[in-house]
Amino acid sequence: MFQVECSFTECVFFLCFTSASDTIVEPQRAPLIPGMGAVTAAAKNAGAYGCTISGAGPTAVAITNSEEQGKLIGAAMVDAFASHGGLRATAYVSKLDNEGARIVEKH
Repeated sequence: MFQVECSFTECVFFLCFTSASDTIVEPQRAPLIPGMGAVTAAAKNAGAYGCTISGAGPTAVAITNSEEQGKLIGAAMVDAFASHGGLRATAYVSKLDNEGARIVEKH
């Protein structure tokens, strides 16, 4: 599971994340991931702007604006996966890459 941090302003970033929420597919997929509802609630209660399934799952991603808050959110998500889904999870905090696609290494 990834927790990302970014440098957007809180207001603009919150609007970006909420406008990207999936109201069609995710409600169908979330019940297939044990504890996902509790994980989403735990992330938001810990201060995340939002939490959603990443890719096809079972990875979850939450968004915040600081590394410290990301660690707290990640811990809450891991606890929720364990207590509500019976799943072992690991949280990673990473910074959003604002540069986009580019050549990182030439061979």
